[in-house]
Amino acid sequence: MRRIDKIIIHASDTPADMDVGAEEIREWHVDGNGWRDIGYHWVIRRSGRIEPGRDESVVGAHVAGTNANSIGVCLVGGRGADGSDDCNYTAAQWASLASLVGELQERFPDASVSGHRDHSSKACPCFDVAAWWSERSDGGTNTAKPDKASPSASDDPLPPGHVLLLGGVRSGKSAWAQRLARRSGKAVRFIATATADDDEMAERIKRHQAERPDDWTLIEEPDDLVGAVESASGSGDCLLIDCLSLWLSNRIEKVDADDLNAAGAELAEAVADYDGPLILVSNEVGLGGVAMNSLARRYADALGRLNQQLAARCERVAVTMAGKLLPLKGGFPAGDSLHQDDGE
Repeated sequence: MRRIDKIIIHASDTPADMDVGAEEIREWHVDGNGWRDIGYHWVIRRSGRIEPGRDESVVGAHVAGTNANSIGVCLVGGRGADGSDDCNYTAAQWASLASLVGELQERFPDASVSGHRDHSSKACPCFDVAAWWSERSDGGTNTAKPDKASPSASDDPLPPGHVLLLGGVRSGKSAWAQRLARRSGKAVRFIATATADDDEMAERIKRHQAERPDDWTLIEEPDDLVGAVESASGSGDCLLIDCLSLWLSNRIEKVDADDLNAAGAELAEAVADYDGPLILVSNEVGLGGVAMNSLARRYADALGRLNQQLAARCERVAVTMAGKLLPLKGGFPAGDSLHQDDGE
């Protein structure tokens, strides 16, 4: 086997509405460039499907001067409708890329992770790969082996009803919520409660936006969640609210405990009345010790009560830990590739 010291991420330089795979790119490289095979070792389609290209044991043709000791991975996309560079990859692609790079680094632990642009004057793949991978690695959620089949090809749909996902910071709850929303088969309205109060939060919001599909409708609503839910009534859309803990944080210093309880009850009623699929994301902050200051104790109490109110109104409730989904109430879709453990 070759010595691999680099994993290099590329883009196919195709628009978002053009889904191609390894075979199409192989034709471009063989017929158009006169090469003997596709230049990349792996291709990630718009659906998130990971397709093999050139065999890893064979030197690729993707970055001059680095091919001998590198693996080339191509994300399908990267070109905007106006022909400009565009980081337009789908949420499924981001998840598959993280899985594939994690698996590659398990096999090639000395390999660095970078983008084509780090080795040439090109902008490809339109984002800072090293920074992205560093952030993903710190979260510890990227080591699952990639599913070589399309994530939606054999998966069961999300059953009707409402879902509450609980978890700690960086537990994987937001990623799971997005996966379940894609299973709904409906148009998705993403209701975001976060506000960019500082540079770090603004960057966090930007990363989350990049991970969501382009065809989802974004509704930024840090306060009036009841109004946001009621305004979607009758649409049949899948609502994804992320997250309740930030919504509560936005309100807790403005109202007293009775008003908070009333607001939670009103939201629970709106959730129960919504006639389409609905997914709620919230933090579970009650697993640690009792907080030392009164505001933190008040927040933990209020969020615990809110989570209980909503869990009573949802058909399915689960907690996420270390990127894994642990059902607490009701059934969750079978056939989901993300239910696989690393050893499967």
